[in-house]
Amino acid sequence: MRKLNLLSMCFVLMVMLSCNHKPKASVIEVNADSLSETIKIAAPSSNTRTFVNRKDSGELIVFTPIYNTVDLVCGKRPSKDTDMSVSYCAEAAFTGECLDSFAHRNVAGNHVSSGIFYRGYVAKTNTGAFVWYQGKWKFLYDSYASELRKAEKHRGMGFGQNMIIYNGRVMPRFRKDKPLNIYRALCELDGKLCIVEAKQALAYSEFVEKLANLKVKYALYLDMGSGWNYSWYRDSVGTVHEIHPIKPWSKYQTN
Repeated sequence: MRKLNLLSMCFVLMVMLSCNHKPKASVIEVNADSLSETIKIAAPSSNTRTFVNRKDSGELIVFTPIYNTVDLVCGKRPSKDTDMSVSYCAEAAFTGECLDSFAHRNVAGNHVSSGIFYRGYVAKTNTGAFVWYQGKWKFLYDSYASELRKAEKHRGMGFGQNMIIYNGRVMPRFRKDKPLNIYRALCELDGKLCIVEAKQALAYSEFVEKLANLKVKYALYLDMGSGWNYSWYRDSVGTVHEIHPIKPWSKYQTN
């Protein structure tokens, strides 16, 4: 388990409500990813420090946050206007049904949010997990129940998702190449925690290959999709940059 760069920035993973289909227009004032949770990174106390370093690497974009905390926020997406401690947020874990309100039972797999353990539904797609507690992170493959309990004990966070690359090894792909999509993953690259995203829509196998060529040690899937892929980050002077436009069904993002 590697230590995080402990600066005055907080990095958070958000759990959002999501659906397999576009939801009906009305209900919910929540955050969502079409099947995933959202990542949120919090900013330093001074806007003279870098909140998120963005670097283009071929057909990929690498977002490297400077932070002191990682969390999984459930039920409500952070506001880019009022949550000044947040430097980055994006979808994280899968969710199941399209509900009119957030429910932890609708999150794929057991998870820990702000130090509290919640039970989700059993998801075969969750071949891995990410946990953070006591200032350290860890990517897990296959069995991770005990680590979630440790995250709970130490007031940390954790969630399950599909493991793309584990310890430098590409894992079996869980989805087909079509339709093309802009993909995103939570990664460890050169000993640092980062989020890697494709610049343009591509086949899933291409995204996996590009992550491998980038030499990421670990990569955990973060689901994307029109409306569910909305996210944002703060740059070195505190300016907010939105990644992908808000859609009418973006309000269903809740984890």
